[in-house]
Amino acid sequence: MRRLILLICFHLGLATGFSQTLPIFDSAYVVHFQRTNLVVRWKAAKRPWPKTLWTYKIVPTHFSPAAISNVTALADFGGYEKRDYGRNGFFLGNWYGTPQLRVSFVAGEIQFDNRVSERNYSPTNLAKDVPGTNRLLQLTTNFLPKVGISLGEVARRANGQLKIGWHDNDYTEYRTDNGNVTNIEYRTVWVWRALDGVENPGMNTDCQISFGEHDKVVQIRLEWPSVERETQFAAATPEKIIQWIREGKAAQSRVFTSPGGAEIPIDWSKVKSLTITNAEAKYWGPSLRDREFVNQPLFPAWVRPDARLQGIVNTGTTNLNVQILCPVIDESKPLN
Repeated sequence: MRRLILLICFHLGLATGFSQTLPIFDSAYVVHFQRTNLVVRWKAAKRPWPKTLWTYKIVPTHFSPAAISNVTALADFGGYEKRDYGRNGFFLGNWYGTPQLRVSFVAGEIQFDNRVSERNYSPTNLAKDVPGTNRLLQLTTNFLPKVGISLGEVARRANGQLKIGWHDNDYTEYRTDNGNVTNIEYRTVWVWRALDGVENPGMNTDCQISFGEHDKVVQIRLEWPSVERETQFAAATPEKIIQWIREGKAAQSRVFTSPGGAEIPIDWSKVKSLTITNAEAKYWGPSLRDREFVNQPLFPAWVRPDARLQGIVNTGTTNLNVQILCPVIDESKPLN
């Protein structure tokens, strides 16, 4: 049977409130379905997540004096007046340019920028000693503790390596008689966060660090709010996940032919089978920055885990790749 490779809408809406029931997923982005006799085959890992998972409460962040000192030492802030906002944070530097530093204790943010775009780069005056990609991992792991991030908080890939990625963030290509010359001003590293070893992408929590000439940090975009463990739950087994799928507690991400293309509906009453090929837990929660932009109260706010499943639906006429979003804990049955 021919398999169609289709684009899946990964943007899934979650209920914003905290409840003691299984979550409700936003119908604008997903399709709800229920079928008690659905044939579900589990081909993913038998233990795709820890045996227990927690819900977390987001709390104000208290960056240590050492972390603040380490960041302010990255640029010359002499002559700039500090705008102090008390327990909320502060701003230091050039309001309309660089260097500048914004710290939010409430949202757990450090925004630092000391990039200098006015340098007279040219084909004969290129940036010097910008670190190569082979040095970025070591530079990043050395720097993270300086802003209070433990390597234990960094997500890991399936092979156990830290989930740290990078690319040439800002470069200019010059055309010369001898061909094109590329001037890389800095390289930016992305660091993904994890809670209890489970990745946490839903809060926009990550850290971006840009390394410029002579390994100097020229930009930081850190969103890493503090959290406290609240309630512990037994994580669902594959058998429980299959049960919840059949009971209608999961939802299917909408499938499209192409970006902006037509949606491909799935008639779940006629589906022959669903095969789960990959399963992983993710933590989700509100972005405090998003709340600030719409003038919503930052607290109370919670982070909770869900299961993201990749699967193949046999519709009877073709196979479709789908993503299923499903609970991974039953919040009506806490362990503590």
